[in-house]
Amino acid sequence: ELKIMHALVKPKFFIPVHGEQRHLKTHAKLARDMGMDPRNIIISDVGKVIEVTQKSIRNALRSLKTQGALNIIEFENTQHPSFDELYPMIRGTVTKAAFEKDDPQAAQIAMGQVLGRIHDVKPAAQIIQEMVEEMEQLHQRVSGML
Repeated sequence: ELKIMHALVKPKFFIPVHGEQRHLKTHAKLARDMGMDPRNIIISDVGKVIEVTQKSIRNALRSLKTQGALNIIEFENTQHPSFDELYPMIRGTVTKAAFEKDDPQAAQIAMGQVLGRIHDVKPAAQIIQEMVEEMEQLHQRVSGML
């Protein structure tokens, strides 16, 4: 079933989310075996936030509204960069250098709900219900292709 979904959907990015770590790793290996770029596969830890940007994917928390974060958002919105193009702006060494220069405004600082990317905080039950509904719609669409 997983191979069928990968073959039909052909995702550019992949985040396995169901099961124990060993299941996630097996699913990630299956995605690699089906030709997915390993750099576009993320296996997260429990409780870690995955932030998906427009054309890139990264492990991050929500960011404090600094000039560095605003520059990243503007770059994404105007240039639609690949992960490789965005990486120089988001890697940890940028934040480290900003703090070493006593210039936290130049950094992207993981924080709370301040960038305007999150418009509401939903209960987990509502998020799960929306995910189920989205999956049902995808299933109907894919079933029509068979």
